[in-house]
Amino acid sequence: MHHFLTFVLMFNPIELQELQLITSMARLSSYPRHLGTASAAESYGAYMWSMAISTAFSPLVHALEVGFRNALNKELSIHYGNGWFDYWVTKDANELRSKGTIQAGKLSTGERLIQEAIKKITSRDYPNGAPPGYKPAWQRVLAEMTFGFWVNFLVKRFWDINSKSKLWPNHVTTVFPGAPSHMRAVGPLHKAFDEIVNLRNRIHHHEPLWKHHTVNSCSDALIHLNGQLTSTLTKLDYLGCGQRRALERYGVVAAIEELCTQSAFDRFAGRSKGYSKPYRLAKKDLGLLKKQTKDIDCVWVTSDTSDTVQLVIRNGNRRFF
Repeated sequence: MHHFLTFVLMFNPIELQELQLITSMARLSSYPRHLGTASAAESYGAYMWSMAISTAFSPLVHALEVGFRNALNKELSIHYGNGWFDYWVTKDANELRSKGTIQAGKLSTGERLIQEAIKKITSRDYPNGAPPGYKPAWQRVLAEMTFGFWVNFLVKRFWDINSKSKLWPNHVTTVFPGAPSHMRAVGPLHKAFDEIVNLRNRIHHHEPLWKHHTVNSCSDALIHLNGQLTSTLTKLDYLGCGQRRALERYGVVAAIEELCTQSAFDRFAGRSKGYSKPYRLAKKDLGLLKKQTKDIDCVWVTSDTSDTVQLVIRNGNRRFF
């Protein structure tokens, strides 16, 4: 149930021109072409909608990245010690060198990333030079490594179904307790989490999450975005159901679902008229709505001045401004 007390954002021509220049016409041009915006103001509103979706997805991707890394570390450190990732990267690199895949004396990608992480930590701790024998704690090196570094442990080279000489499938059921049987094989798990790496990179490189070769309209974009949400939550479930419940409880999933709707797009694009009432006159109504608000409910309020105030209430007393 959604209550709209208006969400109208108006720019004068000078403000809109400045926003277009700062954002760049090239970046805004895809909105009329693919999402059907009919004016510069609608395109900029749709651009802000796209940014809001990326922001809303961030906690979900964060939970997956941290959860994936910690699930690996919890299980594999028991069997191979605290420096398990260094051990397995070195072991893998030595095997590649013995096969001639990596030249003798050359570092593998994993070895290089670990060395770069150690250098980065050391330079932060000792900008004028570290004392002899200094080595950062393994926990700090672990925290410095990229999501892609951890996902790379799922590639084929770390699998051997005929022996226990590799990581997988020996530890699959412990690290991925929620993964269905068809995912516990060479290929599918790596593909699944590599998709999350790509999603993360799109967010951090400011690429719209709605963009896809199948998207030629706003409705196509919404189908694609909701598909990404479903897919991402499914992969989160592979690590166990606790994190998903927490994200739902704190309104993270509801925030994404609410934004990935036609009504949300219309509000940002300035197409939604809603029910207009000045903020000062809506205080009593707002108090009643706050008491009655249930999960996924939200309220949008405008002020009685030229500026717009957006207030979203979710999960009862939790407020997101």
